[in-house]
Amino acid sequence: MASNLPPGVSVNMIPGNRPEDDAEERFWNQLYERLLAEGHGHRRIDFLMDNVMCEESAASRLTRRAIELARDMGYELGVAEGRADEQLAQAAREQERWEASQNG
Repeated sequence: MASNLPPGVSVNMIPGNRPEDDAEERFWNQLYERLLAEGHGHRRIDFLMDNVMCEESAASRLTRRAIELARDMGYELGVAEGRADEQLAQAAREQERWEASQNG
C-alpha cells in the first residue's frame, strides 16, 4: 500500500496518533466523567473545557497547566507508593529466606 508519508515517518509519529496522545485524551475524558459524576452539569463542564482547552488567554493556559501538573503529581505519587510497596514486599521475602536459613 502506498503512503503519502515521508520516508521513515510512521502514522504513530503524527500528532494525534501517538500513544501519548491517546493517554492525554483518556485523561481529559476521565476528568469530564468525574466532574459529571460529582453532579456538575454538562453545560458547566463544557464551558470549563472550552475555556481551558480552546482559549489561549493567560488564565486558560495557567488553569490547563495546573490541571496537568495535578495529574502528573498524582501519577508520581502512585508510582512512588507502588515502588515503596514493592520494596516492603521484597524486604519481607528476604526476611523469610533469612529466617528459613537460620532454622534449618
